[in-house]
Amino acid sequence: MTMIVADRTPRTHSTERHAGGLGRVLSTLALWSFRDRTRRRLQALDSHLLNDIGLSRDDVRAEGEKPFWRA
Repeated sequence: MTMIVADRTPRTHSTERHAGGLGRVLSTLALWSFRDRTRRRLQALDSHLLNDIGLSRDDVRAEGEKPFWRA
């Protein structure tokens, strides 16, 4: 049996090579983009899939209302 696992974590290794603040800024922007994209995808799931992962529609709504900069 073959299992394919998608790693969707933000890629920061190339930005960490930049010296000082630029690398931190780029890493932060990548993280914010990842959070926004993840929250939008979570909101697109139907109730059956949310139930499978143990979330309610209210949980998803609360997560989706967070601004992208808040974890």
